Amino acid sequence: MSATVVLPSMPAKCPLPVQSIPRGTSASIEDQNGKLVAHCVLVQCTKGQAYLIVQQMDAVVAPKAVTLCVPNMDKPFDLKISSISDVHPNRMHMPMYIQVHYNPEQRYPLEHLVDLLAETVLGRYNFELRKNLTIDLFDSAANAAIRDGAGFIVSDRHRFQQISVGAKQARAVLAPTNEVLISLVSDDHSELLKYDASLSNHQRADFLNFLIKECKNVLVAHWSPAKLAADAKEKDKENEKESEGKAEQKGEKEEAVNTVAGYLIASSERVLCLYAENSKIADSLLAAHIDRNNQKGTGYWGR
Repeated sequence: MSATVVLPSMPAKCPLPVQSIPRGTSASIEDQNGKLVAHCVLVQCTKGQAYLIVQQMDAVVAPKAVTLCVPNMDKPFDLKISSISDVHPNRMHMPMYIQVHYNPEQRYPLEHLVDLLAETVLGRYNFELRKNLTIDLFDSAANAAIRDGAGFIVSDRHRFQQISVGAKQARAVLAPTNEVLISLVSDDHSELLKYDASLSNHQRADFLNFLIKECKNVLVAHWSPAKLAADAKEKDKENEKESEGKAEQKGEKEEAVNTVAGYLIASSERVLCLYAENSKIADSLLAAHIDRNNQKGTGYWGR
């Protein structure tokens, strides 16, 4: 009885031009006939953290042991297969240092790309202790082969579900609120950038600008005038209570109110990101996305 060979499956493919992602470094592999068989992009988030996108990985070549060359030294990230083998080198009886620290010439294509990109973007110094490289994969035996072969450590802290649902079914259960007004993003999206900066410790302005440029479906939820007026009235009452018995302070300027209450960015029917102050605003954004695009279905990732 012959053993079953499990071929790595493709991780979720980015629908946008990955070569244009801010702070991204791209590397690719061609086979001996010049066909593109592997393409990865490493996006640097911080000095010690990066996110890996496996944009293309040929299912036939992925489990092979390959050696690579650089045909053009002016393009060090454009690699080509020199040799290919079904059998990977057995290092079990080699010295422990060789087993752990030595990178053989014959490796999985993904191993070659991960090592090249990681060392280029994050560097070698204290890599295991101070650096973090993240990849999102489907939870399957096939993707476990990709994960383990490239040296990733398993973490179950963040598990997401890919959800696809018909537009009519989704629209029927959504409950929009009248507290917000939904509109397409304007040319001046400084308020949106300011709102996003309050959501994360990372500086994501460049990446958000990239998404706004590449995606046509960018919806922003603004608090309605009635909601803003009610909040301002409530705030005035609180300020009056706090100011009782205190000397009046002059010269203080009130900070301008950011009216953004959430946003949605989608590529075709696929929702890339959705942030909202509460679930009703999230419903409003998703409902507006479905209504505006008259689509058959929608898909997104959720925890």
